[in-house]
Amino acid sequence: MDAVKQADRYLYERKDRLFKLIFNYLQEERDVRPFSDLMQHMKQKHRMEDGLIVHATEWLAEKGIIDKASSPVKLTPKSRVELDEVAYFMLDEEMLRG
Repeated sequence: MDAVKQADRYLYERKDRLFKLIFNYLQEERDVRPFSDLMQHMKQKHRMEDGLIVHATEWLAEKGIIDKASSPVKLTPKSRVELDEVAYFMLDEEMLRG
């Protein structure tokens, strides 16, 4: 278990550099972003692997560094039923002030 704590500490101490692309995207968007949008952006613009994006966003949300929400999504463009998709956002000082 000590190795897990060390790895966690390593990530936390270097989070600004390691997750800079995710932070930049969420700060630029300034809104709740469905995971599919975030994934598409990271894959197309930065050639990131799916697993890295999934684990990074979950770890960041677990640590309270980014926030997690849900976003309605239709299975198809003509679908009448909406489902919830996991989404992420990041509050900055300006957003907190209202």
